[in-house]
Amino acid sequence: MIFSGYVHIYGTFMYKLLKTPPGDYFVEIPLGDGSSLLSPARYYRYNRRDKRGSDAGIFQIPLDTWRALVVWGFHEPGTDFIYTYVKIWSVK
Repeated sequence: MIFSGYVHIYGTFMYKLLKTPPGDYFVEIPLGDGSSLLSPARYYRYNRRDKRGSDAGIFQIPLDTWRALVVWGFHEPGTDFIYTYVKIWSVK
């Protein structure tokens, strides 16, 4: 496990800057009933285009994972960021 904590999710993107290289990871989202959703995710780093100008990090989860979260009532399309607990695992 490379990270355990809270992240912002907006659509298929999870925003978190980590000291880890871009690449493939697994994201585990606890659902509150003792079960978890485990999904592959791709991590990207990019330069912000705002006043801060520092690096930012983003995980992109598959559209099917996002659709499952919507169907289960975990995420509502068109809402602002949801803040949720996740665990991120390295593929290697």
